[in-house]
Order: sequence, then C-alpha cells, then structure tokens
Amino acid sequence: MQAPGCEAQRHFQVLVLYMSMLHMNQKTITHPEHNQASSAMPCLHEGKGPKLPHAACQNGDSHCVNDSDTGYVEQPWGTYKVITRFTSRSGIRFLVRHVCIHNGESFRYQQHSHREEIWTIMDGTACSVLDGKTKVLQGGDVVHIHKGQKHAIKAVTALELIELQIGDDLSEDDIECFEWIWS
Repeated sequence: MQAPGCEAQRHFQVLVLYMSMLHMNQKTITHPEHNQASSAMPCLHEGKGPKLPHAACQNGDSHCVNDSDTGYVEQPWGTYKVITRFTSRSGIRFLVRHVCIHNGESFRYQQHSHREEIWTIMDGTACSVLDGKTKVLQGGDVVHIHKGQKHAIKAVTALELIELQIGDDLSEDDIECFEWIWS
C-alpha cells in the first residue's frame, strides 16, 4: 500500500523528468527578466468584446487530428499531447499537456469554472492576457490562472509550454469564451 501523496509525487516526478528532457534538447536555457513588456509587441492592443456562445469556443476546422490512443491533438493554432492525468485521493483531477503554438496563433480568450491552470513557458515568446491585463512571457515564466479568470495566450514566436490543469472538471465543456482582439 502506498503512503498518501505517493501517486501525486510520482506523477510530479514524471513531469519534472519530461520537462528536463525538453530542456536538454535546447542549446540554451534562458531565464529573462520578468515583466518586461515592450510597447512594440504586437499583442499589447487591448481589445475587449462580448461573451461568445459555447459553439464559438469549439474548433470547427475539419483539419484537426485527435489521436485518443496517444493523447496527441493537432489544431489550426498548433498541437498538444497529454503527458499524464490522474486523480488524487480527495478527488481532485490533474492533467498535464505539452503544448506547441505556431508563431502568430493563439488560444481563445476564455475562462473556466471548475479548474485552474498553470502555464510554464518552455521556449519562445508570447503575450498573455489575464483578466484584461497583457504581459509578455518568455522561457522560464510561469502563469497561474485561477478558476473564473479570463485568459488567453498568443505566440509572438513559435511557443512551447507545459500546461497543468487542476480541478474537479477538466473537460472541454468547462470553457466560456469571450472576444479578444489581438493587434
């Protein structure tokens, strides 16, 4: 019988190992100055809009690939692969995804009622928006998104991140989209 927390610790160790392997394949690992926003960044135009219907959150592109056996998914904005998922003894669910976003592409401006997310930027430059406030992100930056916070991310260069989802519902049904206009 495992001691409480061993399963979560094992999954965390797998995540750390995976992230280490990703970094070993890079020539350099940079930890730039945090919170350095440039007015020349193409994402700092604040565009706000109305709530969108749930159907607008779904990707209607017929070119999407979803391999449920491997957890690999292709979207028009990039790809993601599910690394691990597990449920704690207390019923909290965890999902870890390796996400790649093509240069210039973005996630929709959205919020979740049943989960929080933690994004760890592995490589590239991005602009994030969290409750209407924009910020430039680079390798090594971490963003914690709480339940109910509106958020989006746009790749300024090719972007690679690890996304950790934590909550009682990690389904794609827990997405409420809003309009955000990137410049």
